Amino acid sequence: MHRNVHACIVILIALLIISGGCQGKKEGNLEPTIQSVLEPVQRICWEKTGRSGFSKGTANNISLVVDQGIVYTTYQDSSFSNSLSVMKYDGKSWTPLGEEGFTKGRVDYPSLSVYNGTCYIAYQDLARENKLTVMKFTDGAWQYVGNPGFTISAAEAVTLYVYNGIPYVGYRDNSKGEIGITVLRFENGAWLPVGDEKFVKGVCHELSLIVENGIVYIAFRDSKNGDSAVVMSYTKDAWEKVGTSAISHGQISYLSFDVWNNIPYVGYQDMTRGGKGVLMKYSDGIWQLVGDAPFSTKQVNFVSIKVENNIPYITYSDEQYTYRISVKKYENQAFKTVGSPGFSDTGVGYCKIAIEDGDVYTAFSDGSLRGKITVMNCRGE
Repeated sequence: MHRNVHACIVILIALLIISGGCQGKKEGNLEPTIQSVLEPVQRICWEKTGRSGFSKGTANNISLVVDQGIVYTTYQDSSFSNSLSVMKYDGKSWTPLGEEGFTKGRVDYPSLSVYNGTCYIAYQDLARENKLTVMKFTDGAWQYVGNPGFTISAAEAVTLYVYNGIPYVGYRDNSKGEIGITVLRFENGAWLPVGDEKFVKGVCHELSLIVENGIVYIAFRDSKNGDSAVVMSYTKDAWEKVGTSAISHGQISYLSFDVWNNIPYVGYQDMTRGGKGVLMKYSDGIWQLVGDAPFSTKQVNFVSIKVENNIPYITYSDEQYTYRISVKKYENQAFKTVGSPGFSDTGVGYCKIAIEDGDVYTAFSDGSLRGKITVMNCRGE
């Protein structure tokens, strides 16, 4: 259901441009007219990374990674029946890894990870009864990691991370008549459980997996606890909750997660604060609000965070600027806008952020180009 809402927002953004805007209710809150959507944008720092709208069709469920100066992105492409495409930018142009739409059929919940220049992708494979498939790009071709569709039953909310060359994957496990979270790793030619299978029971959404210094972390939105944010870690052969204090105090959405120097950070849209953006970190044994207020003045959608050198960066679709994209960072005890706010041409969806050596990249479904993917960068921030 949640990903269907995401898709609807992207479609609505595109329709705004065609129809000349809407006079909607506060709920949904897509109010810009065609004049406000297309008014000139004042950009400081931000530049297009290659050409705009380089996907064949509408790009959904975008992922973005920068590794050794190469920018990688993956997305479901509507022109290929929502199969996957993975593209890379080498400083000159965007080129596909293998064929565009290489999965040859619709997938869902795609997740991208890159390790030492090798690209890995995990997804729910609709051609294989919605089971989990993992692939990597090597020797000029996409190859399966283990067997395709290797889970017992459907895998949802898929999240992938490659650590020291070992792929880890987390997902909502629907096997054996019970729903829960399972994490697996691929070693010695087989997918093996990390701790107990379904170590969290019940329906969870927006899973995000990271491995740092040998510790496996997973964050998620927990439906059985009012759609609040939860982070767990796997150490000493057991899964345990990170912190006893609450991360969020009510319903959240658009959860995003990162870890730096074993300090977890969680960003999200906080429904108890009118949909404004909140950033939390776990420090000194408790979850703490980063800054003394939400990082936005109005509602945010499609929150994505990344931390580098202990500085958290956040990108989001910003209601204050008619749902154009904005990026902020938290430095010297304050949130600061990176470049100019609302720097995209129109409203956006599926925002993602990546950082390498101070260069900030953001990818999004571009409302001015009927939802095709655009990537922009701000150097040296």
